[in-house]
Amino acid sequence: MNFISALLLALAVSSDGFAAGMAYGARKIRIPLGSLLLICLASMLAVSVSMLAGKALAFYFDPRTAQRVGALALMAVGLWFFSESLRNWQGSNETGENNAIATLRIKPLGIIIQILREPSRADLDSSGVISYREAFLLGTALALDALGAGMGASMSGFNLAMTIPLVGCCKFLLISLGLRWGVALKNGVLRNSSGIFSGLVLFILGFAEMMG
Repeated sequence: MNFISALLLALAVSSDGFAAGMAYGARKIRIPLGSLLLICLASMLAVSVSMLAGKALAFYFDPRTAQRVGALALMAVGLWFFSESLRNWQGSNETGENNAIATLRIKPLGIIIQILREPSRADLDSSGVISYREAFLLGTALALDALGAGMGASMSGFNLAMTIPLVGCCKFLLISLGLRWGVALKNGVLRNSSGIFSGLVLFILGFAEMMG
C-alpha cells in the first residue's frame, strides 16, 4: 500500500479533529501542547488496536478474500460517515442547532458520546483550557470513528507502520489548523462537512482496493 493511500486514509479518519479544533477556536478554548499530543496518541492507539484486529481477522481468509472484505468494510464505513453527516446537516438546518446528544447513564461512556456529538463539551470544568483528563476523553471520542476504518484498512493491505504515525501527524495538524480558523465556524456546518469528506475518501479508497 503506497504512501498516498495511507495519507488519504489518515486524513479521512482525522478530519473530525479539524472540526473539533474549530469548535474550540470559536469558543476561545485553549488546547495546550501536552493535551494536544495526548489527543493524537489516543487516535493512534485506537487505529493501532483496530488495525491489529484487522490483521488477526485476515488470517481466517486467503489474501485476496481478506483484501476484498477489508475493501467492503472501508466502503461501508465511508457510506455510514457520509449518510450520518448528511442527516446531521439536515437536522442542523431544520432546527438551527446541533444539540441532539445521546444520553447514557454509564460513565464515562456517556460523556464520551456527548463529546463525540459536540466536541466543546470536553471542557468539563468550563475553564477555557483542555486539561489532560479532558484531552483523554476528547481523544477517545474522536478516535471512535476510526475503529471500523482501521480494521477495514488493515485487512485490505494498509501498512501499520506507515499509517499509524500518519494518523497522529494528521490529527495534530488538523486540530491545530482548526483552532486557528475557529472564528469561521458557524452552526456546525464545517463539522458535518468533515464527515462528508471522510466518507467520500474512505469509500473511494475501498472501491480502489476492490478493483485493484
